[in-house]
Amino acid sequence: GMVAGVNSLAMERIFLDGTLWGAIVVAYSASSCPRDAQQAKLLKAIAHRLEMAVGRENNRNRLIQALKQAQDANKAKSFFLASMSHEIRTPLNAVIGFAELLKDDDLSREAQLDYLTGISHSGNALLDLINDVLDLSKLEAEQMVFHPEKIDFEALCHEVGNIFRGRLTEKGIRLDYEI
Repeated sequence: GMVAGVNSLAMERIFLDGTLWGAIVVAYSASSCPRDAQQAKLLKAIAHRLEMAVGRENNRNRLIQALKQAQDANKAKSFFLASMSHEIRTPLNAVIGFAELLKDDDLSREAQLDYLTGISHSGNALLDLINDVLDLSKLEAEQMVFHPEKIDFEALCHEVGNIFRGRLTEKGIRLDYEI
């Protein structure tokens, strides 16, 4: 039913990105309200102006969101580069340090083997790190292919624990884990 005192309505729909967003409704209380072409044009013009205003605000909000996402991505990349720089320096310093120690002519064969093992482990850590960065690039480009395989989970946990144990011990933090 009609609202008390309203005899007729005029309506113009408002669309946003092709989807019905709302409508403008004009209620007439006079007993006979002729709706002529001029009134219809005015109502359409008002609806169009609202569509433009809402569309501009919607686009503005999307631009603000895109800018925020770009800024967040930029911060994440800066953090990533700083972290990678640190992660690369650690094994590289070990390689250089062990290589310097190997210059000592008085080293026992056992010490030489320990230093060479350290160089090998650090070199492999660098290689793994570079491969991880390449994998991240593939993930970002959606070109990464996954091949599920069984792993030794206990060995993986020990490996991860060994990676972090030295740094955590330096900071007075104890790492415990149960498998």
